[in-house]
Amino acid sequence: MKKITACVFLLVFCFSQISSAHPPSKIDVSYDKAAESLEIYIVHNVSDPKSHFIEEVTVSVNGKEFAKTALEMQESEAGLSLEYSLPGLVQGDEVVVKVRCSRIGEKSAKIVIQE
Repeated sequence: MKKITACVFLLVFCFSQISSAHPPSKIDVSYDKAAESLEIYIVHNVSDPKSHFIEEVTVSVNGKEFAKTALEMQESEAGLSLEYSLPGLVQGDEVVVKVRCSRIGEKSAKIVIQE
């Protein structure tokens, strides 16, 4: 009986940890052509941004990795913002931003540069 109780407790604990983990809910990406700057805002609501956060952001241009940023916490409980200098983009270039949560889940967003 003690083994069954211990197993049930362990399962409940594991599932409660997994249920509190989630990928980012939204990624806003914009490109300021005049400043040649990529602006990223990641919405990832958490109760403790030091223990549950966006741990990695990868930016790719036309399928080639441009930047990979490792993070150890997020700015606030609501999410974080990043800015990259990204010169020389032209109409039709595709920028993909992929983010990964420290606990579980990934999300990506894509923009195509317009005139």
